[in-house]
Amino acid sequence: MTQPNLPDFLDKPSGCIHVSHVVSGPAMRLYNCLLAWAYDEIPLIDEIHIFSIPRKIVEDYMRTRTDKALTGWLSELGDATIEWNDLGGCGWGKGGPSWGHYKFLQEPELRGSFVTFGIARTLRGFISDSKMFARINLLIERRFKKTKYALPLYELGLDY
Repeated sequence: MTQPNLPDFLDKPSGCIHVSHVVSGPAMRLYNCLLAWAYDEIPLIDEIHIFSIPRKIVEDYMRTRTDKALTGWLSELGDATIEWNDLGGCGWGKGGPSWGHYKFLQEPELRGSFVTFGIARTLRGFISDSKMFARINLLIERRFKKTKYALPLYELGLDY
C-alpha cells in the first residue's frame, strides 16, 4: 500500500496569508504543510477534532529528521496567534464575527509515527467559508529555507 502524499498546491484562504510576521519561515512552511494535509477535513466537522499527519510526510516536506527541529516549529505554532480579518466582511456562518484572535495550532504533538494537532473551531469555519484564495505552489515554497520574509512576500504576491 502506498502512503498518501501532500498535494502540490494549497488553495490558501487570503485570511490565512495576512496573519502574523512573528512566526519563522520554517514554522510557516510547516503550517502550510499541515493545512494542506487537513484541508479536505476542515469543513466536515464542528466539534473538537484532532488531525493526524504521518510524521514521515512532515519530515520529507520540511527536509529534516530531527525531533528538536520539529518540536521547535510545533511549539512556535502552538504559541503564536492568528489575528483573522475577514476581508469580505461577511463573517463566518450567519452573522458571525469578521475578526478573531486564535492560536495557529492547538495541542500539537509528536505521537509515535504521527504529528497530531487541532485547529480552533471558529478558525476552521473562517478557512472553510472563505471566498478569496491564493494558489500556493508547495513545490516552490519548499525552496524557501530559513528566511522569515520571503515566504510571506511570495504568498502576498500570489494573493494580489
